[in-house]
Amino acid sequence: MSNDTALSPSPPCESWLERARQANDAHQALEALRCAEQAEQCSEAIAEPDRRTRLGAEAARLQALAGWALGRHALAYACAMRARARLNAGDDVDGVVAMLTLAALAACTVGLPDDALPLAVEATELAAATPALFKALPSALGTLAHVHAALGQVEQAELLHLQALSRAREAGDGQTLVRAYANALLAGALAHDSLQDQGHEAQAQALAQRQLKLVFQARPHLDEPFMSERQKIVLRLNSAICLMQAGRLDEADGLLSQSMQMLGRVENDSLADSLHHACAELSLRRDHLAEAQALLAPLLSTGGLDASPFLQEPVLHTALRLYQRLGDAARVDQLNKRLQRLKQDLKEQREQAASELRSAQARVLQALHKA
Repeated sequence: MSNDTALSPSPPCESWLERARQANDAHQALEALRCAEQAEQCSEAIAEPDRRTRLGAEAARLQALAGWALGRHALAYACAMRARARLNAGDDVDGVVAMLTLAALAACTVGLPDDALPLAVEATELAAATPALFKALPSALGTLAHVHAALGQVEQAELLHLQALSRAREAGDGQTLVRAYANALLAGALAHDSLQDQGHEAQAQALAQRQLKLVFQARPHLDEPFMSERQKIVLRLNSAICLMQAGRLDEADGLLSQSMQMLGRVENDSLADSLHHACAELSLRRDHLAEAQALLAPLLSTGGLDASPFLQEPVLHTALRLYQRLGDAARVDQLNKRLQRLKQDLKEQREQAASELRSAQARVLQALHKA
């Protein structure tokens, strides 16, 4: 082989894909999306069918991941389904399961759990029927649990999360098990809040007590050597929230304090916001009102939650309880109005995203019929 051949640049499609992968690994979602779109355009000009399909599938997969990271759920859905169709042609079952779960999550997030359910079921059945995908099955079960929770089927969701944990233990893979614990704890915490919002206090407290078993089971895995600092904080944070809900405030305080000490080693504004909100919630529950007020102030400021829009509603609910306790009627009225505006905005955003996803569904079906 000549030196000229050895040093020749990668073909354009592969080069764009590599840049997209690097941007994705660096959490640069916009750049990953741009490069993956260029890669898909290049792939369409490839004459050899198998290579065109393989590279086009990878380009669509990377666009789906970027779309999800950017909160562009209709885009994530469309790209995931496009990748899934191409991966089907190449018999990449692992890739198909990953894209089905992503499409299901996207549909669920915009308020279309009925559309998400068949995708999540297909992903779970496919993973369960493929022995080589034993590591993918817990994730598929977790996605199916998330969809059932969105459908209001809390008990079914809880059982599915327990199945995901059981399968993760059987897989013998530490990363899979840690992710399953983090997902199950977060799902339980969200279900607890949902039950409380609906006035089902007894059911919420019963769930909080059941979640304690998962918290205790997860404890030996808080500092596994393979875990990143971010993973260690997330598992502590989710455990602490469940402990708070069960009234075990001292134990929650210990985990949150550890997380705060570790936070300086992680560059993640969204995680920092989540942690500060949890600390404010703990301070409020302990009647440390000035401390809670100080923690909430930056989160309530203009642009304070730009990195964490999903926290806007929970933060406002915590702030409302705080100022009600402080007896600040004017501030309570202001926060109530802000919360109502936010709920209306979120409703309109979900409706718009759902409409866009429906359009994406139609385009996917049209493309499949043409194929």
